Amino acid sequence: MHLYLGQNPRTLYLITSAHEEKQGCPHRALIFRAAETASQVVVEFLPGDEVSLSNAVRMTTRIVKGCLGLISVENGLIPPSGALSMPERVARIHEVRFYCLTSSAWDDFSTSQESLVTYEGVDVAMNREPFPSTASPPILEHPLRLARGPSAAHDVGVFDDRFIWNEYVVRSLLDFREKLDLGERQDLDRCQFIVLAIQGYVGVSTMALPAPPVSGSPVVVTLSLISRLGRKRAGTRFNTRGVDDDGNTANFVETETILSTDQHCMSYTQIRGSVPLFWEQQGIQTFGQRIQITRPHASQPAFERHFAHLIETYGAVHAINLLGSKENEATLTAAYASHLNRARNLWGDQIGITHYDFHYAVKMAGHDNVIRDIEYD
Repeated sequence: MHLYLGQNPRTLYLITSAHEEKQGCPHRALIFRAAETASQVVVEFLPGDEVSLSNAVRMTTRIVKGCLGLISVENGLIPPSGALSMPERVARIHEVRFYCLTSSAWDDFSTSQESLVTYEGVDVAMNREPFPSTASPPILEHPLRLARGPSAAHDVGVFDDRFIWNEYVVRSLLDFREKLDLGERQDLDRCQFIVLAIQGYVGVSTMALPAPPVSGSPVVVTLSLISRLGRKRAGTRFNTRGVDDDGNTANFVETETILSTDQHCMSYTQIRGSVPLFWEQQGIQTFGQRIQITRPHASQPAFERHFAHLIETYGAVHAINLLGSKENEATLTAAYASHLNRARNLWGDQIGITHYDFHYAVKMAGHDNVIRDIEYD
């Protein structure tokens, strides 16, 4: 898609390209202009044939892959644009640019003189791991959260907002999308104007199983790894620890491993996060930081909200506590076990815990010792 700037009134046009239309995308334009009311934007979604670009200037020759949202900064309304790939592919956002709807002070036309990058080059660069030409890429929707069926397969409005890092700035565009009729909404989704961004990793590999061939051919499997960092309690490691009052923990990561063949699909999901108590860790040294449990009498409600979210989302939860046995971590372990025992009055066998001193196990016999312990247990 391409980005154009019009004047009187100042307007930004995000319009599909001929390349995208050849791939089945409708010829449409997403249009932004400032409203008369401060900090408000008028957004239109129109057929491309109804949009005149005769007095508009192309802002950049670079290929634009979508809009991350709208944000107001000191009375300036700015839609950031980014990069995303086509459906059923996974891509990095390599670059984000901000364009202002109310002022020309930040206009930068230097990129409009750059050489044009081909769509083929962008698609190859943005695929983290290209798929074989003979195989179709798997559908990387999350089976625990997204509704199944053709009607929901590419519904931009269905997502897990715990992991959408631009949810705040894209919310107004999603609200606009919901007000469209069904046909226009589907066209908007097919154009991929709206970008939902996660912070994490996606890897997909295709391989042949070391097994006897079936019908003369080896069994080919696709192994996918999807890992997403939660946004609800964001912060750097030593500055953000534990849980908040809503039950969100720091450094919360969901990792799903999907193994699929032509006939079967298996998924295994694990989550990790900070110990769901109110606690802090002073200092920035790697070892020996002092752990302080704050608000000890207020932790239980937040602890139970955290596990209520997990059980509602994933079902029964068994925690693996990897803290060590040294004084600081032992105090946190004891508090964790105590809170979980009280929570069993609510959920019984739906929650459990195993204490495993990871650092000690590695220190004594290396990482192979951990693998052996997992196999034996």
